[in-house]
Amino acid sequence: MNGINLLPRSPESKSRLLALRHRLVPLTTIILVVYVVGAAGVMGWWLFLTIQNQQVEKQLADLTAQVQQQQALESAVWQVSSRSELASVFLTERVQISSVAATLLPQEQVAITAWKYGDTGQTLGLQVGQVSELEIYSERLKTSFPKIGISTLLFSSTDPNWTVSLAL
Repeated sequence: MNGINLLPRSPESKSRLLALRHRLVPLTTIILVVYVVGAAGVMGWWLFLTIQNQQVEKQLADLTAQVQQQQALESAVWQVSSRSELASVFLTERVQISSVAATLLPQEQVAITAWKYGDTGQTLGLQVGQVSELEIYSERLKTSFPKIGISTLLFSSTDPNWTVSLAL
């Protein structure tokens, strides 16, 4: 079996092999170069995408941190805004209360003991010596507060004054 390869080749087959070798060597070299260039291109593209992905991840982390800072800032702004709005409402109501207080000041023998100003309305606590003074005072208040009414009326045997609560 080993003797088959040792057979002498004919000059024709040698010349054909040589011609075939002259054509195949450049062709295989070109194929190898195309393969190497293609592999280098694929590796370069993979490296480019990997670097770009890392940059995008870093940029995303930076932007996420900025968004969190902006959320904290926005939260603070909303708190300040709501608190300033409450302060504005308070100051506006305070001005209205000041103008109402002038009409509530008694000119009769009436002492104001409490004044509650809330969402449900205003309640005025009074002490009067006689019921007639209360009637005069409430009639004067009806011009500013048409829905005025007595919510409680107390008389104590130890205190000579009447204790009255008016709903304005």
